[in-house]
Amino acid sequence: MPPVAAFALACLLIPLLFGGKAIEFRDAALPEGTSSVFASVDGIPIHVQMLDEAEQGIAGAMQRIAGKRILWLGNSQLHAVNQYVEGQETAALVLHHRLRAQDADLFTFSYPNINLQECYAVFEYLRTRLPMDVLILPVVYDDTREDGVGGDFAAIFADGPTVSHLERTRMGRAMLVNRVNSEGMDAFAGIRRTTQERVEKHLDSWLAHHSRIWELRPQARGKLFLYLHYLRNFVFRITAQTKRPMIPGRYALNMEALHACLSVAAEAKIKTLVYIVPLRRDVAIPYVQSEYDAFKKDIANAAQNHGAIFADMEDVVPAEFWGQKESTTGGKNMELDFMHFKAEGHRLLAEQLWDILQRENLVETTLTQ
Repeated sequence: MPPVAAFALACLLIPLLFGGKAIEFRDAALPEGTSSVFASVDGIPIHVQMLDEAEQGIAGAMQRIAGKRILWLGNSQLHAVNQYVEGQETAALVLHHRLRAQDADLFTFSYPNINLQECYAVFEYLRTRLPMDVLILPVVYDDTREDGVGGDFAAIFADGPTVSHLERTRMGRAMLVNRVNSEGMDAFAGIRRTTQERVEKHLDSWLAHHSRIWELRPQARGKLFLYLHYLRNFVFRITAQTKRPMIPGRYALNMEALHACLSVAAEAKIKTLVYIVPLRRDVAIPYVQSEYDAFKKDIANAAQNHGAIFADMEDVVPAEFWGQKESTTGGKNMELDFMHFKAEGHRLLAEQLWDILQRENLVETTLTQ
């Protein structure tokens, strides 16, 4: 097809295929029937999923008087609610209320599929802004199969105090060397501080304001990757219950990041609670059992080696409080959801964490409950 004809066809098809309602691709991992819920108290966010959103929440946390400050850092299990009904509370909000009654404060940061390398980087970033006494760190086997620090966390590597912290650990230094991975879809990464960068940014800005097709590029790109993901799963017959094998190289990097995070927290006198996340157990789990068992043992050993508290919370949420998810191939049939649960599951998770925090003397309980 001649280039001019191809361009004309693209001009016709892109608005047709990729226009309409925008998709939040950072939530693409959330299935149909599952809602993202980020709590606020008195109009101030206490639970966020992006670094730029964290600033307002941290400012609010600093204004609240607290005997102890707690950071809860995890993946979408913390903000996703199956079959959500308006007014229901996430575990983050339930636990926040519990802690406020005891003169403690909770700030929660969760991001879809966040791996332990990203957790460590975010922890270093947030602790430069939010003085904390306790870190709650859920560990998810699925997310040890992820690698690198994604583009949504690029600001971490442009922040001087955070970079100074990262330079003190081997994992942090490796992240800085490979920081190009954090720039994601940034088209200007290779032409910093050049005339070409200035010209291209000017053209990009002009086109974004004057061209509907240019504006739709992120939607087109995102939908394309989503459809390719569905196609891969369809071709290889991957479902929610397909066994996910360990990826040794990625697993090792994530374990090193966990050790770095726990070591830094211990050095900073931040008490850490590490827990294995709730997992649906009414059917066979989508992991190789021996590998999953070894993973849990590795997490327990890491916690012990760094003086952290370890809890296996795999069985906290009963089967009836888990939901279903849309097909991994994009079809109409629903599949079992092994990561997200209903509001009652959130309440049970929060109550279990509250009990552990009290039992381990991580919070004061001198006030009337």
